[in-house]
Amino acid sequence: MGGHNVITLNGARHAIRQDEIRIGDSGLPATVQAIEYQGDRVAIASQTEAGEALIALMPEAAFFSNEISPGAQVRLTWEEGRLHRLQA
Repeated sequence: MGGHNVITLNGARHAIRQDEIRIGDSGLPATVQAIEYQGDRVAIASQTEAGEALIALMPEAAFFSNEISPGAQVRLTWEEGRLHRLQA
């Protein structure tokens, strides 16, 4: 699903856009796997404790104001209502 992440939460599959995921002080624990510079934004590839891969897209300025490196432990968060449950 281009531009979207698919994740399992509470036994159900959900989709969330890559540009809706933020790195914050609370949220889903994950480990940064890779950083990819994409011009005006940065893609942060991470893996959750459950082993699911998620990508968060950050504006370049936000990334460089609090730079993250591969191996860093982060918390992934999103605004309520941005997560969409998928039907089986």
